[in-house]
Amino acid sequence: MINNMYALRKGDMFVNSRWAAILTRKTRKYWYFRWSHNPQEGRVPIKKLWRHIDTGSLALHYRSSMKYRRKKQDGRTIVLNNETLEANLKSLRDFMGFAKLPFYVNFEPSEGGPDRNSFESEEIVLFLKKANLKCYNVDYKKDTFLKVKRGRFEIKVEKNSL
Repeated sequence: MINNMYALRKGDMFVNSRWAAILTRKTRKYWYFRWSHNPQEGRVPIKKLWRHIDTGSLALHYRSSMKYRRKKQDGRTIVLNNETLEANLKSLRDFMGFAKLPFYVNFEPSEGGPDRNSFESEEIVLFLKKANLKCYNVDYKKDTFLKVKRGRFEIKVEKNSL
């Protein structure tokens, strides 16, 4: 399942391989933070921060108090890097039960995991389409994500001629 499922708050820390930062304030679009090695304040878009947290390039450490935290369900990303199609579909089903639409799917190229152009990724896209969800590619720097949105219900109404 998802490791970092709760929303961010002031005082939480995220860590990269080279530095750490503490969140100081939030606006509608940005989180502001203080670097561990630099006294200046930086900012990052909220969507970009969550994308990095979900893909694993940033580690998130919550502050000690988890009281009154809500789960962050919208705009999440799942990384499918399991070796079997069944394991990927199971983790995708669990993720679909947690996340709200739209969400993102990332096929991380790893040993034995699905490639973006493989048969397994086509099966995953077919699974999403059977669930009446619409998928399309979103390029973000080096990675290609699959954005999943709600599909349109096509209802055909036939007129009865009397």
